[in-house]
Amino acid sequence: MEVQKLTDQLIDIHLNSFKAMSTMGEALTTRGEESMLLYLYQQNEPVFSGDLTVHLGLTSGRVANILRVLEAKQLITRSQGIVDKRQVQVSLTDEGKKEAETCYRKMIGEYREMLEFLGDDAEEATRLIRKLVKYYYIRGNEARS
Repeated sequence: MEVQKLTDQLIDIHLNSFKAMSTMGEALTTRGEESMLLYLYQQNEPVFSGDLTVHLGLTSGRVANILRVLEAKQLITRSQGIVDKRQVQVSLTDEGKKEAETCYRKMIGEYREMLEFLGDDAEEATRLIRKLVKYYYIRGNEARS
């Protein structure tokens, strides 16, 4: 494996296909409001705002801003923690659950289209994406240390 040659190719792809690379990145990740709705939906119980910060890899300020927007849209409710009043618990409203289900169906459709496009390479692409996620997870943990 010629790492330098492959590195040059990836840089060339990135610089000459920025819009496609950004679209691919967006397809492979869910951030902000949608990711928060999906995470809350997946948990199916109230979640502490600090847990959202850790799970989504966002700053507490960014999480607070997203929570403000979702609350204004009446998709979530916030309440004080029972044991520790300083903690904030976040729950989906019924409307929030409907919105999360819509986001989930959209995500399924986007992944299905991508995998159908890849055809015989879909399994290998999924394996590589899983490996890249692990790489960035490890890299992110090292940066926090």
